[in-house]
Amino acid sequence: MSKRWTDADGVHLDLTGLEAPAPMLAVMAEINASDAPLTLHMDREPIFLYPDLQEMGWVWTVQGADNPGTGEAAFVIYLKKAADV
Repeated sequence: MSKRWTDADGVHLDLTGLEAPAPMLAVMAEINASDAPLTLHMDREPIFLYPDLQEMGWVWTVQGADNPGTGEAAFVIYLKKAADV
């Protein structure tokens, strides 16, 4: 199950430890519900999600962790609706 919280910079989803397709489904549900900036915390980079995000008008930046510990995110992906950039 993903963890969700709101911070000053938008909504955060911690998707670490989830098996496919759960992370993609959680992201799609969130962006279909709101155009708020979204920060994803993930174990794997969601390369198959990027074409869908682009088609839906979202842009992103990826920050990889050098040595993530067990249960920590290896990737943090910052998403914004293209009109907000």
